[in-house]
Amino acid sequence: MLLCATDDRGARLNPRKQDLHNYRVAFVNKLAEQGIEATASRRHHRFLPKDIKKDGEYQKAKRLGDIAKKPPTKAQQEKINKANTGVLKAYQSFEQQLPQSNIKTAVKELIRSRQRKEIER
Repeated sequence: MLLCATDDRGARLNPRKQDLHNYRVAFVNKLAEQGIEATASRRHHRFLPKDIKKDGEYQKAKRLGDIAKKPPTKAQQEKINKANTGVLKAYQSFEQQLPQSNIKTAVKELIRSRQRKEIER
């Protein structure tokens, strides 16, 4: 998808992370109107850590055919675990507030699968 970052007068916009997320949410809503299923979740809500490799490093590795990911350092892994724990607690409190429904079942399954992954580590 291509996005022109200018306002109605042609002045360049400087979108922030929240603005970009709001654009994604609006885009998902438009897709839903047309019957297309999509989500606009953030990486940490999907328990995915931030990829810290810079673009230049990635492009060089791609040219050399060496795109293997390095495992995170101990400090990075602790930060990832701390963030994941916070997200998991938020999901658990959200799940307790939901009435019994398919959404509640899906959230429960997400929590259980994440807890299983934590135990496997």
